[in-house]
Amino acid sequence: MHKRKEILDTLEEVRDLIGAAHAQMKHPGVFGESEAEAEALALGAVEKAESLLGAVAAELREERGERHDPTGNPGNPGRPPLTEQTVLFDRERWTVQAARAWLKEHGKHFGQVVVKDARFHFRQRDPGDFRRGSFRTVALGEGTGVQAVMGHLKE
Repeated sequence: MHKRKEILDTLEEVRDLIGAAHAQMKHPGVFGESEAEAEALALGAVEKAESLLGAVAAELREERGERHDPTGNPGNPGRPPLTEQTVLFDRERWTVQAARAWLKEHGKHFGQVVVKDARFHFRQRDPGDFRRGSFRTVALGEGTGVQAVMGHLKE
């Protein structure tokens, strides 16, 4: 019961963070900040909310005795897991500095960036490590502007 109270408190905090992000984006400059500062504050609130939601989801899965492996394929145990090859950031939503901070926070490589089309690309593994034709792009969180190119490693 105590854990449920913590989860509810966390969800209320997420609601407040999302509300703050919404207000910052809808009415930038209300508190005297520039539009860019308002955008950065909103992004920070959304990232914090995303992190809290991930923690809540992990708690609930653990409580139910479930194992969560976002890169695996629990529905098909005979198929090898997917591995990140490159992490992509939408250039309209992310700066290089913010993307590097996100990668560092999530334990990923954040050194060299390649700017292509509308995205920043941060390579995690050499493409030659993967099976030909196994790549797919998946969103890392809904509406985050972050995606990963994933594939099956060669055996």
